[in-house]
Formats: sequence, C-alpha cells, structure tokens
Amino acid sequence: MSQTQLVISNDSKPNCYQNTFKIKVIDSNSIILDYSTLPGNLPKTNANMLVLWQNLTMISSSDKKAPKQHMISQDSQSNTIIFSDLTIQYKPYVLGYCMGSDPKNICGTAAIPVSSLPTSEHPFGVNLNEIQYHWTSIQIQVENDVLSVTYITPPGNCPKTNGHWIGFWKGPASPYEVVEVTRIIVLPEFAQDYNQGAITYPYSFGIGTQYTIAYFTGGRTTSSGSKGNDGKTFVPTPADLKTAACFHTFTLEKIPS
Repeated sequence: MSQTQLVISNDSKPNCYQNTFKIKVIDSNSIILDYSTLPGNLPKTNANMLVLWQNLTMISSSDKKAPKQHMISQDSQSNTIIFSDLTIQYKPYVLGYCMGSDPKNICGTAAIPVSSLPTSEHPFGVNLNEIQYHWTSIQIQVENDVLSVTYITPPGNCPKTNGHWIGFWKGPASPYEVVEVTRIIVLPEFAQDYNQGAITYPYSFGIGTQYTIAYFTGGRTTSSGSKGNDGKTFVPTPADLKTAACFHTFTLEKIPS
C-alpha cells in the first residue's frame, strides 16, 4: 500500500510563519514593543490591535472586552509601536495581540509578572526576560490520507467560543494573498474550548503538490455561511482570511521503502 507522511514541528523553518511580538520597555504609562506579523498582512487596514488585561497568568474567558485596547496605526508588516495612555499599577498583566478589532481574535500574549514592572530605580522596567510569551502555532502530520493538526494557542483562549478555525488550500500563498478563485477546505469545528488540542481530517493529498494550512482567529461564520459546513470547500474573500494567526506551506513526499 502506498503511504505518504509529513511532519512539520520546527517553527524556525522558512515555510512556517507566525505573528509575534517582544516587549522592549515598560514605564508608568506605556509599553513599547516590536511586532512582526504574517507576510501580506496590513495591521492598520485589517484592524489589528493590542489589548491589556490586569490578570495573573492568562486571559480570562469571561472578559467580554479587555480593559485597555490600542489599534495598530500603521500598515508595516514589522515595526515598533507604543501602547500609551496606560496607568501601570504594581500588579501582573497580560498583553495580547489580536488579528481583528475584537479580543476574541487573540493570537499571542505576553504574561508580565510584577517583577518586570518599572520601579523608581528602574523606570523602564526590570527583568523583562521573565515575561512569558505564548504564540498561536500548529504542527501537522499527514499519514495514510489523514491530516492531523496539533494546535497551541495562548492560555485562557477558548477557540470554539471565539470562532477560531483551521483551513487549507493548494498553493504556497499567504492567507493575505489568496486569490478569490482559490477553494479552501475548512477542518471540523473545535470540539472543546481548550486552548490546545488536535484535529484530524481525511483527505487525499497529491504527491509533489504544494499546500498551505492556516489557523484563523475569527470569521468562521460569515455572510456566505459556507464555513459552517465542516470539510466543505468555499471560495474566500479577503475579509474571510484577515484574521490568520499562523500558517505553514508544505509538499508531501513518499515514505522511503
């Protein structure tokens, strides 16, 4: 029997892309950070934003709206941004990056402990290396015409409730560069609201054909309604795909006999 297998687990590979950010400065009323988003993303146009929760170690699933929000005001794929007009107290925080104008579009977080906050001796923050970062990521395996996807999202995220979804298509395009004639297959809805887990889906992949798979932080239900049908294909619009948090491109090869 012919078999195929592929495992992608190393985010440093050139065909694996994530949204990430790193905090540079924390002072009494602002946070300065460097961010890097996916190829083709326009953060301002696509309503990317920062959110700040005053919390212990994770975002709260009961929060309908984060206390503080800051819209990204530039369309650069990577840049430095200042989250200003804050009143930083001596309490732990969670800073999040969202791929849309709703905290449910969360794709990455930074858990900021009290030990990293500014003091009179260190007004720009101390021990910034103690900040814990959590990015949305996926690992995939294809074996015997079954696709297995393991996903990890920030602690406290509820992917089912928040309308997150995973889809794949033929070709190497970034989700922000997919043409409207491309047909996307949507994987089954998340069964539970755990921030990490796995999904399997049977599909006959072509040997030597390039594919792209992506995790989206919103837009599972749109005006077309077609993404509500698990395992069905739909022709996307740019609005359907603007919440991508990460994606992989891959090509299948036979297992050596």
